[in-house]
Amino acid sequence: RSVFLLATLPYIANVINLIGYPAELDGMVYRESFGSTLRQVTRNLRKTLSDAWKTASLRRLMAESMAWEGVFGAIKDYLQPVLVAVMVARFLPRSTDGSATVSLEASMTNPSVVALIAGVYTVLFFASGWASRLSHRIVSWCGSQDAAAHWLWKFNFSLFVALLVADLVGGVIVVALCFVLLTVLQNAWRPILISRFDDHGSASQGATVLSIESQAQRLATFAIAPLAGWSVDVVAHRHWAGEFWPLALVGGL
Repeated sequence: RSVFLLATLPYIANVINLIGYPAELDGMVYRESFGSTLRQVTRNLRKTLSDAWKTASLRRLMAESMAWEGVFGAIKDYLQPVLVAVMVARFLPRSTDGSATVSLEASMTNPSVVALIAGVYTVLFFASGWASRLSHRIVSWCGSQDAAAHWLWKFNFSLFVALLVADLVGGVIVVALCFVLLTVLQNAWRPILISRFDDHGSASQGATVLSIESQAQRLATFAIAPLAGWSVDVVAHRHWAGEFWPLALVGGL
């Protein structure tokens, strides 16, 4: 119960933060009747959808968002079982034949496992914030936002290849590191993607375009997540080499 109550504190702080936003950040405030406002919103949404589909650069950005963030949304939560696997493989007691003496489910409550997960996620969130703040330096180093995105795509693909190979050869620590780096990389990618949308779209439609982009990436996650989960279950049930390489295969493809 105490963990749940402590977890609510950031959400309460965020609500207070949202309440304190000045009204002008909402853009144009409609003063007509509700019906008139609803028609205006509907027309704006229809026009933005049409423009986003007709503009090749926006179509490409939507596809990039679905391919990158849609996949990331489907696999990011596997970091926790990967960390548990690290503890089981490296630090928890094992029997004489090399098998773990505790099940994966039981190890989730082991204090050492809990401490590792908490520590890694704490470092991860700080590193992710740092990556977001420094994303502009990647753009400066590469010369443009599109060039930076191209470089990040190559780095992203390289991490999935490393994840695939490491999992097949039993390098569970490298697998965990790949998941951490993928999360940090995503936080460097996101500001650059938003800026590219801003460059290729109109200012008046910016918020609506980003809303459409957000829904598109969630649609991709909706389609990919069951496939990713099913493939990991198949590998586990058939006792094939590795555990998480199907996620790397999906991400690499």
